[in-house]
Amino acid sequence: MQEADEPFASHFDTSVLRRVKSYLHFIRSSLLDPQSPLAAYSVARTASGVVHAAA
Repeated sequence: MQEADEPFASHFDTSVLRRVKSYLHFIRSSLLDPQSPLAAYSVARTASGVVHAAA
């Protein structure tokens, strides 16, 4: 039986950088999603949408 459902799951387990990037992507996506419970911790929104990080 295969331990992981995803083909590159072993890389995720062994690569610290890949794991951190994945976690950061999840956090960023959660902050940008207005339906997310984490949206309350996001940066201020403008009338046209989310303030861009580079602004």
